[in-house]
Amino acid sequence: INYLYSDTGNIYTRFEESFRTPAPTEFQDKDGTDYILNDLKPETNQTLEIGIKDYLLGSFVSLNGFIGKTKNEIYYNQVYHGKEWYYGNFGKTERKGIELSLEQTFGKFVFFENLAYIDAKIKEDSKNSNLEGNQVPYTPKINANLGTLINFTDNFNSILSFNYKDKYYLDKANKYEAQSFITLDLSLNYVFNNGLKIYGGINNILNRDNYDQEGISNNEILYDPANGRTFYSGFTYIF
Repeated sequence: INYLYSDTGNIYTRFEESFRTPAPTEFQDKDGTDYILNDLKPETNQTLEIGIKDYLLGSFVSLNGFIGKTKNEIYYNQVYHGKEWYYGNFGKTERKGIELSLEQTFGKFVFFENLAYIDAKIKEDSKNSNLEGNQVPYTPKINANLGTLINFTDNFNSILSFNYKDKYYLDKANKYEAQSFITLDLSLNYVFNNGLKIYGGINNILNRDNYDQEGISNNEILYDPANGRTFYSGFTYIF
């Protein structure tokens, strides 16, 4: 449902119901050297979102709040890094959050700021009631980024963005915690009039020691280092 209350602003509400069946790899647990088939159930989701969009004080503003409930949410539990793991279902989980996006345009410059807060909790677990109230694993509470886009010409632009990802738990008991990290990224894009786009950029310009993946081994956290400063380029063609 969408209501246009002015020439620039609208209020909306959205309800979504969906489901997800387990992927083929998720049907396999690993116990040391043996693979074992499990009995994972598909998960079902219901989400209610309410939001508002408008132009205020020279800025485009998008703000929304949501609540989502999931039954039989599929989760991954790593017991021994790379050697022992299993998949399971939570009874019920719940996510509440808000998302705020701002964008300002000044000539060839476009500035943007985005912030998302999500509180994801285990509401019910038939196998272990002590888990109820814990945070859902692999779900950071805060994700944020800000940056600028510069339109040098109608065909050529660059985007510089600063990104932040909050820490999160690796396990359903909330004993092991992954670290938060930040990156500064730059991309360049040139679009030809015939549909060809050439792009390139630098990820992690500051060459920070972030982590690509966190795991658990013998009750200790293991960190796999992410790439440092990296360069990339490529092209796409739309016809």
